[in-house]
Amino acid sequence: KAMIHRAMLVSDRLVIPVSAIVDCRDLIVQVLYDNGPTLKEEYLHFIRPMLPKTFKGGAEGSLKVDRFRRPILDYRLHCASRGSEFSHSDISVKLIEEIDNFYVSHPELIYWVDAVEVSPIYEKRLQTLLKSKEAINHLKELHNVKESEVEEVMNCMNEFSRLLSQNKTTFSRSQFYHFGNIFMFDDWPRERFQGFYNEILGEFSEEQRKSLLDSRDQILSKPWIYSQVVKDIADAPQKTCLSLEYKLNLCLDD
Repeated sequence: KAMIHRAMLVSDRLVIPVSAIVDCRDLIVQVLYDNGPTLKEEYLHFIRPMLPKTFKGGAEGSLKVDRFRRPILDYRLHCASRGSEFSHSDISVKLIEEIDNFYVSHPELIYWVDAVEVSPIYEKRLQTLLKSKEAINHLKELHNVKESEVEEVMNCMNEFSRLLSQNKTTFSRSQFYHFGNIFMFDDWPRERFQGFYNEILGEFSEEQRKSLLDSRDQILSKPWIYSQVVKDIADAPQKTCLSLEYKLNLCLDD
């Protein structure tokens, strides 16, 4: 709410992923509806929902989200519930429908992203970062941790990144949030991570797979040391690979 108020004061706008707009109870109920029955449309003028042009997944294959008649509502009904980050929050579809009505009337506010174009940039910049000595020194000083601890994180993330590349998987920041178990309300313990990425991990031998998962367990065992390091590494390429526009403040959490 504070960031929205700031945007209103300085005529700025926030880009917020559609996943939050359709599945974050705090944002929808407490902020956009102010714990009441009425949608605060004055807030929506300063929020640009970020939607992917296409959505891949499920029996229907690729869906052209940018052709949906009701983009936010249809995304909630046809895409979000099949996404790995969807937490099935107890939110009335009627609330989402009201938000969608606003953006149907103001389509210029929707921020469309082509994941096919963004993903290779993210992958390239992430892999460059994971090999950077300057990044190690910066993270060590920023978080007051040992160089060996930063290297441990980067080596493990690099192995996971290599697996994604071998599998020709579209890169996204969410994958590395899964890796570091840093989604605030979505837990990714070893069993869930291994199950979700089973096909990709199958590219490794059993010994290599065990080594990667054990290294990840070690990182997850000390979140006070490693979580922010993982987040900073995952965030940095994301913040620089989306196009910026005048008076647009990116508030990203895909």
